[in-house]
Amino acid sequence: DFPKYEGFFYNLLDKGSLEFRKTDKGTKELFYITKEGREIPIHATATSIKQLSLLYLFLRYGNSTDKKVLFMEEPEMNLHPELQMRLAALFSKIVHNGGWVFLTTHSDYFTLTLSSLIRIKYLKNKSEKLEEKLKELGLSIEEIPDVEDLGIYLFKKENDKVFVERIYASPEEGIPKDSF
Repeated sequence: DFPKYEGFFYNLLDKGSLEFRKTDKGTKELFYITKEGREIPIHATATSIKQLSLLYLFLRYGNSTDKKVLFMEEPEMNLHPELQMRLAALFSKIVHNGGWVFLTTHSDYFTLTLSSLIRIKYLKNKSEKLEEKLKELGLSIEEIPDVEDLGIYLFKKENDKVFVERIYASPEEGIPKDSF
């Protein structure tokens, strides 16, 4: 299963990689290998690399025979806007491959990317340029989830109460802009 996602991590991790190495104590430790080949223990890396490493390990070493169910709170935190868009595309691919993704976000970049992907899927005339842009994100049109596969909820706090509102995405509008 992991080869489907490897290209995403190559870009998300700034063309570096994550690998286990044996330590002097005989235990295995996770290292971030930079594009220059420098090995950095995961605990000494940037917060964004640490955060992405959990998702990497889940996809790489999780049970590939079961559907993947992923819960993440604000996965876009500490990520550059371009990386947030790539992460949204990765989650799209996970859903396309039968996974379930539950997440919270406060990022307009993340939400707008998901919304744009929905609208792109339903465009009648898709240009070569559009398909190239999707390829840069590591996606094909077929890997964008259908509107019916999405459950989007908006949590609103009013006074001391929290209200949950179901938001319906549409092929024409994507995710309604007034919800983010």
